[in-house]
Amino acid sequence: MPILDKLLLKNIFSLFSIQAVNYILPLLILPRLINVLGVDLFGIYILIFTVVQYFIIASDYGFNLTATRKIAILQNDHHYVSKVFMSVLAAKLLISIIGLVLINMYIVLMHQYYDYLLYVNISYLSVFGFALFPIWLYQAYEKMVWIAVCNFISRSVGLVLIYIFVNTKKDLEIAIIIQAMMPIVAAIIALKYCLYHKMVTLVRFRFSDVICELKDGWDVFISTSFVSLYTTSIPLLLGFTSGAASVGVFSAADKIRAALQSIINPISQSLYPRINKLMLDNEHQAHNLIKVMFKIFVIPFFIFSFFLMRGSDFIINVFYGGKVNGAGEILGILVWVPPIVSIANLLGIQIMLPKGMSKQFSITYVFSGLIGFPLLFLSAYYYSVIGVSYACILIEVFVVILFAYFICKRNNTVN
Repeated sequence: MPILDKLLLKNIFSLFSIQAVNYILPLLILPRLINVLGVDLFGIYILIFTVVQYFIIASDYGFNLTATRKIAILQNDHHYVSKVFMSVLAAKLLISIIGLVLINMYIVLMHQYYDYLLYVNISYLSVFGFALFPIWLYQAYEKMVWIAVCNFISRSVGLVLIYIFVNTKKDLEIAIIIQAMMPIVAAIIALKYCLYHKMVTLVRFRFSDVICELKDGWDVFISTSFVSLYTTSIPLLLGFTSGAASVGVFSAADKIRAALQSIINPISQSLYPRINKLMLDNEHQAHNLIKVMFKIFVIPFFIFSFFLMRGSDFIINVFYGGKVNGAGEILGILVWVPPIVSIANLLGIQIMLPKGMSKQFSITYVFSGLIGFPLLFLSAYYYSVIGVSYACILIEVFVVILFAYFICKRNNTVN
């Protein structure tokens, strides 16, 4: 079998199309929202979905890695796959419901964001949408085309609805409703497809099965939790230290950074089930595949980021028409985050997790979060948007160094 076969390339393309829809279409929505709502209301819009993003991360719980690995290895056992499917969905819904209760209790008791309680509850619908979206199932089977299609449909409809119905500053609620409903539509289509085509069937499962899935995903959950501590917290920190306008400036640049970084996910998610299989059957071929991806992906990524840095002001002007002052300078800094993250992905996701180094993987992000959060707070407090942008780079470099240390330590121990 060639290292880069047609199935792997097809799945990379399908996953890339999903990421393109997830990030490029929002980039088409952002100019509309900024022009209609203004920077201040746009900042509130971002803050609301930033709060909700914590619960999306919590409901994911790392199942995109742990459930994918289980199903990829034993995908021929239909009953086992169906049982994992049901247990994971139940676990994700349980986490989502608990999160909904907690966020309402916090807002009501603490009175923080109380004026936006309705908006927060509407936006929380997106948590249930992401919880029910079984991308991990399709990823494990290396069948991503239909997921790409249903995702494109839901996001495209959302884009059209934003341009039709969001016309004044009073339409903030409508914008939030549309944004929250897009993941739900995508989830319904994806679930209907996998059940209709018998990828899984509805089987009985026990609560102990749900607990088992939660235990298996714990290390990855801790990792993603601490990652979120120093990523999704940035708008909240800027809002606290510098105001909503600074949140708008950073988010305008960071959305483009996120679109660039989304290039990593299709490759990572397509490689992951394949690497897990190869680590059991042919570890040498797995290492060769990782080396090939470094040469054809990571190195060109750094070169591409250099050219983006040089044209950052032009890019901001193209997307936002010069209405977000200072975003060009921020983008010129943030474009270096994605290529560094691509190295971390190869080391952490593609090498450490398939080799059973989930503890070390978790430790890396725990330390990064513990160091990163106070670093981001101090950077936001003293240097505002520019400070947190440089802090993002430093944190990702720290992650790469720790990953490399743990891998070298394991190799020396094995040898």
